[in-house]
Amino acid sequence: MEKLEGYWMEAQSLCQAVDEHLKETQAQYQALERKYSKAKRLIKEYQQK
Repeated sequence: MEKLEGYWMEAQSLCQAVDEHLKETQAQYQALERKYSKAKRLIKEYQQK
């Protein structure tokens, strides 16, 4: 039973690490999305001149 609890704790720890990585990746994606949108807008404005 102790071995099973150890596996459970290890799995929870891994899930937390993966969740943290996912949050970081989502934040990076959102930042890139904002930069991309801004670049697209600036290009469009430049082309209209």
